[in-house]
Amino acid sequence: MNNQTYEQKPGDGVVFANESTNPNAPSMKGTLTIPDNVKPGDKVQISMWRKTSKSGSEYFSCKAEKIWKANPENII
Repeated sequence: MNNQTYEQKPGDGVVFANESTNPNAPSMKGTLTIPDNVKPGDKVQISMWRKTSKSGSEYFSCKAEKIWKANPENII
């Protein structure tokens, strides 16, 4: 059996269904490691993939990337 702990890389995250019975609680919760090139106030694009864990739990795998903006001076 493999007992390795999953370590999130910068820009990676996971989101699981929240099992709370509180009607004001969020439907889903998770963690995201902020990418190294993101500063406070920067916007990021988040992509998510629906997955199933080895134990059968459904979750979303996430990827966050700084939004790339073209520099008009570099466009030919």
